[in-house]
Amino acid sequence: DYLKSKLAINIFISHAVIDFETYRIKDLAEFLEQKDEVYRVYYCEEDLVGNIDWFMKEVIPSCNLVLFLGTAKSIHNSVECLYELELARKHYKHIIPIKGIDISWKDMRDIGLSREIGLEFDMNDLHKFSQELYQFICKFKRKTDLVESDLQHMSKSFIETRNLVNQYINSLDFRQNYVKYYNNIQKLNKEVNTGLIGLEEFMIKLIQLSRKEVN
Repeated sequence: DYLKSKLAINIFISHAVIDFETYRIKDLAEFLEQKDEVYRVYYCEEDLVGNIDWFMKEVIPSCNLVLFLGTAKSIHNSVECLYELELARKHYKHIIPIKGIDISWKDMRDIGLSREIGLEFDMNDLHKFSQELYQFICKFKRKTDLVESDLQHMSKSFIETRNLVNQYINSLDFRQNYVKYYNNIQKLNKEVNTGLIGLEEFMIKLIQLSRKEVN
């Protein structure tokens, strides 16, 4: 369970209270929580403690994904649902829209949600719908894992580059070149501070100065 908590994702289901039974939110949440890629599914009826505003502000930022159930009630007559959607966007959470039976995709587009990344709820076969939704979630998680892997690789490369730069700056060669090319370096500093050149160009010219000594 510990390993799953580290590798799986947390999900928040945004829905109107009146739609809880009709769309079988509890059954859907329990189905997803049994899957390897999902650790926890939050929804108000099960997890709400205390003030609803506090609950939303605490839970949504902690989740990786928001499932938004779009219905006539949640879109047109639920301040809470629209606020949950706003919070998800504010915290850059991925949103999977689920279109209910009493609205159109145009209604969903009006609040910025697209069918290209969404599903239509199937009243006749919850199991089939749940399986399709889980596949959507798996695709999302794979993309997220790839992005995080790329970011980790870039972060490692950045740290290595920074360490090499620091190593050179603290080297005897740099100190000797700094004394030798003091006036040139001061000129470069002035050009950076006045915006004549950027930091990248500054680094390139600084390296070129050190190469003069080598050549």
